[in-house]
Amino acid sequence: MIRPIFLIALLFFSFQLFSQSVFRINGIVKEADDNQGIAGATLTVKSIRTSVETDDIGSFKLEFTGDYSIEILIQKEGYLDKTYTLQPADLNSSTPIIFVLNRDPAFSGRIHSTGTIPTISIDEESSSDGSQEISSLLSASRDPFISTASYNLGVFRFNLRGYDAEYNTILLNGIQMNDPENGVLVFGEWGGLNDVLRNTTANFGLSPMSYSFGNLGSNTIINLRASEQRKTIRASYAISNRSYRNRIMATYNTGKMANGWSISSSASYRWAQEGYAEGTFYKSISYFLGIEKEINNNHSLGITILGAPNERGKSNGSVQEAYDLTDNPYYNANWGYQNGVKRNSRVGSSHKPIGILRHDWRINKNVSLTNVVSYQTGFESNTRLDWYNARDPRPDYYKYLPSGASSPSGSIILKDHWLNDASWRQVNWDYMYQVNRDKNETVYNVDGIAGNQVSGRRSYYILEDQRSDNKIFNYSSTAQAVLSERWVINGGINYQRYNANYYRVVDDLLGGEYFLDIDKFAERDLASNKDAAQPNLDKPNHVVREGDRYGFDYDLNVQSYNAWLQNVITLRKVDVFISGSIGQNTSWRKGNFRNGRFPEFSLGESTKNTFLEYGVKGGLTYKIDGRNYILGNFGYFSQAPLVKNIYTSPRTRNAIAPLLSNEKILSLEGGYQYVAPKLKVKLIGYLTNFEDRTTRTSFFNDVDGTFVNFNMTGINQQNAGVEIGTEINLSSKWRINGVASIGRYLYANNPLVTISNDNDLIVKKLVVYQKGYRVENTPQEAYSLSVSYNSPKYWFITVSGNYARKAYLDMNPYRRTIDIANPELVEPGSPNWYRILNQEEFAPAFTLDLFGGKSWKIKKNYINLNVGINNILNNRTIKTGGYEQARVDYNLTANSSDAKVDIGKFPPKYFYAYGINYFISLGFRI
Repeated sequence: MIRPIFLIALLFFSFQLFSQSVFRINGIVKEADDNQGIAGATLTVKSIRTSVETDDIGSFKLEFTGDYSIEILIQKEGYLDKTYTLQPADLNSSTPIIFVLNRDPAFSGRIHSTGTIPTISIDEESSSDGSQEISSLLSASRDPFISTASYNLGVFRFNLRGYDAEYNTILLNGIQMNDPENGVLVFGEWGGLNDVLRNTTANFGLSPMSYSFGNLGSNTIINLRASEQRKTIRASYAISNRSYRNRIMATYNTGKMANGWSISSSASYRWAQEGYAEGTFYKSISYFLGIEKEINNNHSLGITILGAPNERGKSNGSVQEAYDLTDNPYYNANWGYQNGVKRNSRVGSSHKPIGILRHDWRINKNVSLTNVVSYQTGFESNTRLDWYNARDPRPDYYKYLPSGASSPSGSIILKDHWLNDASWRQVNWDYMYQVNRDKNETVYNVDGIAGNQVSGRRSYYILEDQRSDNKIFNYSSTAQAVLSERWVINGGINYQRYNANYYRVVDDLLGGEYFLDIDKFAERDLASNKDAAQPNLDKPNHVVREGDRYGFDYDLNVQSYNAWLQNVITLRKVDVFISGSIGQNTSWRKGNFRNGRFPEFSLGESTKNTFLEYGVKGGLTYKIDGRNYILGNFGYFSQAPLVKNIYTSPRTRNAIAPLLSNEKILSLEGGYQYVAPKLKVKLIGYLTNFEDRTTRTSFFNDVDGTFVNFNMTGINQQNAGVEIGTEINLSSKWRINGVASIGRYLYANNPLVTISNDNDLIVKKLVVYQKGYRVENTPQEAYSLSVSYNSPKYWFITVSGNYARKAYLDMNPYRRTIDIANPELVEPGSPNWYRILNQEEFAPAFTLDLFGGKSWKIKKNYINLNVGINNILNNRTIKTGGYEQARVDYNLTANSSDAKVDIGKFPPKYFYAYGINYFISLGFRI
């Protein structure tokens, strides 16, 4: 194991300072005919053969070392070459240089670029001459694998290298946006702002970055500085048949004005009365404002505010029986008619606005410093039905399905309901209202006050709202020192403070007048303890009305800080880097209710859990010549378990899971890349070992007859595979892209699980026999082939065929324990034995997609039409995910051992990919 002392020694090993001067220039390459930025133009410092490529709006930044009296060669296929001699005023200036290219009259084609990541191109000519400098692959050329796989394979819920979302990182203006509690990226918090989120820099894997130590998977920084948003006025309208049906968007950017001010603004509205799945809806307003002032050539200060309040009706996965009975793989059990209008019982809404203050300081020509402070606050809300001593209101509850009937005749009756009565497969709002209107009751000693009583219609059904109110403060400071033309140091410090208040409120009493805050399971299981059923023991017999909190109320807190440093050395034939990070993560729970089941350790702050985190990365690239590269990188990460997995039952108590430790990750990657104007090839192999992962789930356990908490620790996993990417430019008009991802993702050991009942402290520890099972939730093999045509008349079309296989159903680990897979309960080798232990593999899937567009120029204005059609073949059988239900049919009185434990009543639930779907947008730009 790599120790922190070794990391620190390796990290801060220093070199002698080189004495050469470093120069920087920035600018934009435009087309002479229409003044539009040119993407993919190459600018080469001729004397030292250093190159850079313009991004998707034509801008670039270039650094080099040497004499300022130097020539820049600007090239782009379809345009005449241009040579420019730099002037002293051009160097280290914040004012961009404007380069204008004229079209080559002998060239009739038009290049269409689909890349979204600014890249650096290597020289077109390679040489083995020892006097020639070879361009670095560390920042070379758009990756043919990532650019294709990220988009074309998304329909299959494909994860690069099988990594979970928590191993990917996105930074807005230098601030990491991963949720500190669960590690995931919630894009909806700033969705609908496409026009101002285009300025991105990204990589995948273990290569070095100038803005962060980086995560294991993808690492993307989105630059929101107003001064770097392209000057434009843009409006667009889009229609779709996906989650939302309509989108309008408008953007206004001033660019950098003569007085040093820059303003960027954008807004959009997305909506649908009903989305792809029946009973869903969507409403979202997105807003963005960026203001920046260039104080002088060395200082710039900017503020950014953005957010996206949204509300959406949800759809859930269901069992295959429900899909078959409705003949609809998108059947949604969450909605029903109320007064002739569709009403969804599960509505999600959120609004988490972000404010970012950023200061950029060029200390001198070699050193720059960026300081960023951000604050995010807001809420997330999810409604669902809750009930007390009443029948389950969910239409696809297992007892309402034909398979759940207690007799053959009952099964026939239920099947007839499903096939011929639409209301049977929908939420019955009228029934719940009627039940509540009929329940006239009196509650005595309300809130524990003798003689205090409430009478009226007691709601047995309500619509609850599970909410979280979040506050996140971030500080980041990042520095870069260019010590010579061959040596660059990057580093930074980060601090984060996170608080989330989780609670439940009454959203709708559904015709009643009040709801009694009682835990129905504790009331049943712990009848001898009169206090156990009180979620808030300081307010026993608590009567709640709409907007009142009930059930649970607690805070989760995370405080973390870290420092990182990176050295990148660029030699003639070799590039090498080493980087490291060290920090601390502290988390704790604060209970706001004194729970009746755990009165001694449910209220107040828990013990703080503190973990030392550290990591180291390094790599080497051997530059055979200007086209052929061999590379190898490694990374080791030791990171704290996510706070969502630390507590056994955060809703009720402060108890933490046993045997908690840092998750350790060792990752290796290496391979070969070929980069040339007509052909790019990437062949990369990788091996990643995860050790001591931690997870937590809660579910109703039929073995114990109550809700349980399932804390797994010490989970080991191995992800290995090969990535192949190719890009072939047959001509100026035709291009072929092909990718293949062939992986093998396995659980590598049999971890320990601690099972604790939610109503008491009964705990048992079991081994989960999952070694050798496949890791779920992503295809382990995926392939894509695209053919693109770019017309000289300013239109393009791309057709893609995509194929995925080796995707597996999400396992229920409990079925792989001695509680369920017990030879005394289930006969080994029997069909039931294999049903319990077998891991379901989804059928291979294929989609055909089309994407095309056309642009028009009217004087100095532009109109762009883009059309995307996915799953043209309307394949409605693609399972993109699902999970084994945690419940099992457990019957110790059965005569046959093979019948004592069965999963037949609780089959898996599935999710299906959309059939044919489209997105069409029309934009107007000045």
